[in-house]
Amino acid sequence: MRQFQAKFYIITRGVLIALFLVVLIFLSVQKLVLSDVFECDSDSNFVQGLYPEGRVISTIPADCNVSYCNESAVVIAEPVYYDVYMPKRFDKVKMFLTYKKVEDLDVKLGVKLNVNDYAFYFHDLSVSGDGFVTEEFEFDLSQVEIVRNKVKFIVSAPGVSEGDLILGGASFVFKN
Repeated sequence: MRQFQAKFYIITRGVLIALFLVVLIFLSVQKLVLSDVFECDSDSNFVQGLYPEGRVISTIPADCNVSYCNESAVVIAEPVYYDVYMPKRFDKVKMFLTYKKVEDLDVKLGVKLNVNDYAFYFHDLSVSGDGFVTEEFEFDLSQVEIVRNKVKFIVSAPGVSEGDLILGGASFVFKN
């Protein structure tokens, strides 16, 4: 009987250790990036946004017939933010933003700099006309504030009112 208990204890301990190692390896691989390129989009677990919630309304526009409109958000106050988690450090990021805005609205997309609380480096969004437009923006990450491997992006649109700016999906490509 004692021999059976010893074998049972050894087998149970071995199974538990193996299970722990499998879970540890699985969790490590989820955040592991071995290449010099990392891609994510606004639907992934690596992106938190748009926030704060009171400044955006999730919606599906009536004139929408493409897939990215499912994740559209009407901006009703500014600014709104994206936080993007990077599994490791990168040198540059390209952001692809899909949006629709009224012609006379001044909208800027920026990234938080490592200078002070309100320092951002901005790019102007071009005029989008009647439909959705996807525009590419590139940022150098050498002067960007990175807190806990997160980069903060801002969409600023002074004077925005409901329906003036609709943000579709955003995707990010980090490169070394």
